Amino acid sequence: MISDESARLTATVQHAVTFSSRTMGEVKARNERYRAENARQASRAPQAADPTPAELRTAARRFRIGQGLPLPDRDERVQARRGRDSEPRTSDEDEDFSQARVMVREDGTPPPEPFRRD
Repeated sequence: MISDESARLTATVQHAVTFSSRTMGEVKARNERYRAENARQASRAPQAADPTPAELRTAARRFRIGQGLPLPDRDERVQARRGRDSEPRTSDEDEDFSQARVMVREDGTPPPEPFRRD
């Protein structure tokens, strides 16, 4: 009786090990295919956008002046091209991921402060 249970346990463990090894092999092969495909697509992608031709910039400038719109400053365009922040974020301490800012009771009062263990 005990030997049957021991044999069954051994067979179950061997099956689990075989299954996990096979699964890991398939996952690694799939990840390698994805990496190869990503590398191939990255090599075909254009490296930099072509600058806007001068005649289009001039036409856009005339249009904005004709419509009474402000002309963007060159520094604003450069900053917009770089993204929101030119400096990378160093920590997440300044971010608030709590729901306290979005939760409001029906009467308009804010919810109580969350309990904090110090």
